Amino acid sequence: MTNMNRLKRRIEQALYSLKREYGGSIDIYQLISSDTNSRTGETTIVKTVHPVQRAIILPGTVARREIRGISLISANKQLVQGGHWESVDKIFILSSRDLTFDPNTDDWIVYESQKFKIDKVQRFEFDSGLIIWGKAVIGDVPEQVHQLRAENWLHLEVENDGES
Repeated sequence: MTNMNRLKRRIEQALYSLKREYGGSIDIYQLISSDTNSRTGETTIVKTVHPVQRAIILPGTVARREIRGISLISANKQLVQGGHWESVDKIFILSSRDLTFDPNTDDWIVYESQKFKIDKVQRFEFDSGLIIWGKAVIGDVPEQVHQLRAENWLHLEVENDGES
């Protein structure tokens, strides 16, 4: 076994143990096409969902950002009103076996019914995995695609009371 194969195997083992400890299920939505009808203004979006059963989900930074009004700069008043919001970032680490396509910044991730815009994607060495930086989109409906599946096991018992 060469050194590169050994190193790739070590990376895969590390990803596997991190999946067991920090793993969660996510859905990655790939944007196929987007068309807008010029008469009605209706947008048609074609997307494909790629469910990932175990992705490593790490908290990114939770930063409070604040915007001050121009009045603070010009007049330096004591009471200055501004706006603030919280930016929630997450880091998603995936094994290359979990994903069959290369995500880009047009795609998005849904984790715990919250939509995350993909900011940046970086591949590991030897194509063993990838890191996706996502920023939460507050107030946007994820418009999830749920794959429905039902299983039913029915046990039939036949009783024969001597009647034919």
